[in-house]
Amino acid sequence: MENKELLSTVSEYRSLVHQYQEKYGAHSLIVHALKLTFLSENFKYYPNQLEEFNEEFLDDLLSVRKLIKRMPAPHGNWEPMVVDSHTNLIHFDDDYYNRAYLPILSKYKDNVLRLAPQTLYDYEPFKWYLYVMGPQGDIVIFNQGFTPLEAFKNRDTLPKHALLAECFDLNVICAGEIFWTFDSRRNNVKFIINNKSGHFKPDYDHLHWCSELLCENFKTRIVKLS
Repeated sequence: MENKELLSTVSEYRSLVHQYQEKYGAHSLIVHALKLTFLSENFKYYPNQLEEFNEEFLDDLLSVRKLIKRMPAPHGNWEPMVVDSHTNLIHFDDDYYNRAYLPILSKYKDNVLRLAPQTLYDYEPFKWYLYVMGPQGDIVIFNQGFTPLEAFKNRDTLPKHALLAECFDLNVICAGEIFWTFDSRRNNVKFIINNKSGHFKPDYDHLHWCSELLCENFKTRIVKLS
């Protein structure tokens, strides 16, 4: 971006900020949203051409931070999952599941399969799969392998983890994505697992618990946490 064009963009930015400050007030949310939008786009695409405006932009960023600090923290945000204090299992809310997911279970249930050592060879290699681990260490996956890029482009064909947990009465040790491969002689399996589940939100302790049971049940010592 040439310096002349940058100056024009900054001038337009200043004009818009002034216009919205006059209309809504200097500390209004819309003014700060405008600042953030401009700053994020320009620092992203033109990081080396903004030095002369650094002080002005830093002041704008500080004003945004001050606004965020003044905003009241949300109270009583309801989550559809809870960790049982006795079993440490993660439970998904039954009523919410029955209302939001049970009606669409039939669309996915035929592809929700239990993973076992003897079935590992049946699935598409070098792919990730959605999984949940039940209370006894059993794992079910959704039989649609994907690459990270495929998941990024279109995740609509994949179910929510709550649908996989239906066979465990919505109680799981962990949930996320799983990948496995074999050594050259196909004797030893190597797993990579993560805890990427927005429905169950397992923490690292649940992920570690899952990895230990995975090693035990599949007779492997090689599990990488992602």
